[in-house]
Amino acid sequence: RWPNGPMAVRFRPVILVGRRGRRCLATGSPTPTVSRRLLNLAWSGVRGTCTASGAVGLSAFGLVICPYVSRRAPLDEASREALQEDLVQISALDSGDLLTAQDIWSAISELRAPAFSFHDLQRPFCFSIFQLLGRFTFACYSDASGVMTLHEFQCAVHKMVDLALELHSQTAESTGEVRAAAVRELTSIVVPGLFRVLDFDQSGDIGTHKFIRGALLLLATVQGAPLDTPQLADLAFRVVDADGDGLVTVAELKKWVALALEHEVVDKELQSEARGPFGLFGVRMLTPEQLASKWLREADVDRDGKLLPDEFQILAPRLRIHRVIASMAGRFAARLPEQ
Repeated sequence: RWPNGPMAVRFRPVILVGRRGRRCLATGSPTPTVSRRLLNLAWSGVRGTCTASGAVGLSAFGLVICPYVSRRAPLDEASREALQEDLVQISALDSGDLLTAQDIWSAISELRAPAFSFHDLQRPFCFSIFQLLGRFTFACYSDASGVMTLHEFQCAVHKMVDLALELHSQTAESTGEVRAAAVRELTSIVVPGLFRVLDFDQSGDIGTHKFIRGALLLLATVQGAPLDTPQLADLAFRVVDADGDGLVTVAELKKWVALALEHEVVDKELQSEARGPFGLFGVRMLTPEQLASKWLREADVDRDGKLLPDEFQILAPRLRIHRVIASMAGRFAARLPEQ
């Protein structure tokens, strides 16, 4: 025992007796055995391997992947500002709650991914990550010329929608087959119209900025964003206009009226019609064909039997395309997005 003082050190010798009667003097722990030394050596090897693997991975990411993404999927400052403006306009009428730090910590403690949604893109960090993921996806699916055709766009959006729905709904209980079928159905119906929205010059291909903008619009629609913004209203018209001629016919409208009735997004009072003058003979429930014809007549201002984009906006609040798409996307989920 050393004298007391600010630098005093105290220890107690321990006498250890082995099985053969040998004694050794220690200061708190026995002499390391062969098994402990082997264990420490193995653990050091594992740590070294992990460190080397991480260094190699980061080097490959920095020296190979990052330059490849920058070259194949460029995004200038003007395009970034345009994407930010689109997000601001979509979020202006959005009442969704942002993910809190407590929600994120709760998800991590339960070993699941946080339920991110397009609402959280209002945070600059999340929006930057979204742009990076969009550029990486575009670089993986675009061709050697740095553009993306409709087929490539559909494959890329299929994967992004699948990932977005996985993160948005962590309580999904359906099988992988059901979920895959729902995503395929959604992308086959929505993606052609979305591509026409992005390919406004009708060149047949799109670049990085248009792809990320399309991903933003589709993500907002799938997760229940309001349809009152010009970006999403144009998307609704292009989705219904299946042949892309700029006009909606009664046959094209009937398909989406039937989907709206199937997913129960049409108000009940809009599905019935009075029989006789002043409803003297009661009311009748309209079929999708009858309801589509009725709505087209009411919105067809020039009486040519087809709807222009401005005329389509008259019946868009009744048809609620965004809610149909959100319902289709949430078929496999235990809880659909709140509207």
